[in-house]
Amino acid sequence: MEKQVIARGALAGAIAGLFAFAFARIMVEPIIGRAIDFEEARNAAEHAAHPGMAMDEPELFTRAMQQNVGLGAGLILFGLAMGALFAVAYCVAAPKLAQWTPRSVALAVAGSLFAGVYALPYLKYPPNPPVVGDPDTIRERTGAYLLMVAICVALVAAAWVIGLAVVPRLGTYGAALAGGAVVIGGLILACLLLPANAPTTKGFDPDDLYWFRTYSFLAQALLWGAIGLIGGELLHRLTVRSASRAVPAAA
Repeated sequence: MEKQVIARGALAGAIAGLFAFAFARIMVEPIIGRAIDFEEARNAAEHAAHPGMAMDEPELFTRAMQQNVGLGAGLILFGLAMGALFAVAYCVAAPKLAQWTPRSVALAVAGSLFAGVYALPYLKYPPNPPVVGDPDTIRERTGAYLLMVAICVALVAAAWVIGLAVVPRLGTYGAALAGGAVVIGGLILACLLLPANAPTTKGFDPDDLYWFRTYSFLAQALLWGAIGLIGGELLHRLTVRSASRAVPAAA
């Protein structure tokens, strides 16, 4: 049963990744193109001011390859991986939420993963276009971001564990407040302790930066929403089919 759940979650993730690619190709890629043009113009100005400066190495892949094949393959594979993660989390959560329908569990799991993997880390470290930022600090920035993701995923998991544990005493509403308090308190502490977000490159269009971050958030919301809806439908059908087979066997 678990293998079937994971297979359906991965399928839902791949389809969701395709939807996210279509959105990102239309809305995000033009901004990335302008960011690359900005970087090339800045490098050209630096080379003109310092003729002896080493030239950047040519790109291995053309922009057409990057914005179509690269972006599409990356988002579909990312969606597939996140769909498998969603399925594993569903297998853990479903027995504890036996009174919920498969669709409801799927949406709750997808929403929780979206919050932990992307939405909460976004509040501390919103994304930048690929060439906007200091390349010398990319390792530190990546490490801080991954640490923030790990903290947020742990906070969301802790909120569910604590919330389910206190339902008998506090009720559903009180349990939701308790879980939310865990997330908010931990998030504030993490934002205070982790390094500040690195400043963006001076001169880059602030409107492009704003819309890049907005569209990136919407692309992730689309991906996780599709995982929850498609995965929930697939898992609902799997549950119904398994139940229909179990009835004749029991008879």
